Amino acid sequence: MSLLSISLRTSGRADADLRDHALGVVGFDADAEIADRCSDAAVLPFPLLASSLRASGPVCEVWRASGSVERGRHGAIRYTRSEAFLWGRLVLDETEFADDMANVAQAAYACMRDFVAECGYPHLLRVWNYFGAITQGEGDDERYKQFCVGRARSFLPSAEGFPAATAIGFPAPRQRFHLLWLAGKRPGMPIENPRQISAYHYPPQYGPQSPGFARATLLCDHGAPMLLISGTAAVVGHASCHQGDLQAQLDETARNLETLLETARVTAPGLPPRFGAGSLFRVYLRDPTMRAVVEQFLSARWPEVQWTLLHAEVCRSELLVEMDGVHGVELAQGSLQPMSSGR
Repeated sequence: MSLLSISLRTSGRADADLRDHALGVVGFDADAEIADRCSDAAVLPFPLLASSLRASGPVCEVWRASGSVERGRHGAIRYTRSEAFLWGRLVLDETEFADDMANVAQAAYACMRDFVAECGYPHLLRVWNYFGAITQGEGDDERYKQFCVGRARSFLPSAEGFPAATAIGFPAPRQRFHLLWLAGKRPGMPIENPRQISAYHYPPQYGPQSPGFARATLLCDHGAPMLLISGTAAVVGHASCHQGDLQAQLDETARNLETLLETARVTAPGLPPRFGAGSLFRVYLRDPTMRAVVEQFLSARWPEVQWTLLHAEVCRSELLVEMDGVHGVELAQGSLQPMSSGR
């Protein structure tokens, strides 16, 4: 039995399910300016295009832990912790750093690094980075490349390696940097994709500092195996593929995800061999007018997978879509029942 369960629920603005075992709730709202629209939920300013729930209103992810949880604040950090895991989130105003993305990332990662160590959850398992205008800037001054520079100033790989991570841009200008993470008392195992060069070995053409993340983190010491999957796109080796062709990029992304799962199952054969009801994806799409193509693809390739489709910008301008997710999750009971509508 896993110590984590994750489900997709209707309504990203409710907090009723936060009272008992929820580590974190992540909602999506194009009008959200900060992550405090719910008392204990991170509401990210992504327009929600569709979801596997086929719901007409907002949806959210609910991450639950086994046993009781404790919530608190530490400076700008909001956190929830269980016996095994620490869920944290931090929102920084970029204007306080003169809109210098490297300095923003450096400060955010320093806060996260110090906090997880002080709390006794020293092993970062999964990190999400969200900010606006991700591909703005020329050459090495591009904001994503400067984010990688700042992250590396404060964050070095642990003995077990880098955690899984995602870096995605909001589709509209924003002045706030959102950092979310899952840490544990026990380490995970980094998993790399044999179809891709490890991101931290990318050549200099992708910026002065290579990205610091693993393709996935495998949890084997926390109950049933679970795979935390990094942002994955149509990249083979280190090169982007199928420029301008969304269908081909979706197919290539799926091959990368399925290869990653095959690789993880060498170590953890208890992982389900295919993506299905125990899988949850966030799908980030650059052009919202192409949503029907993505919905059709997801329904045909992985009909039982839970997913959200968000309007977002990928960190390479030629990439049209990216996916991240979790596989091997224990579905929470009543995962498709509506949450209360109170704020």
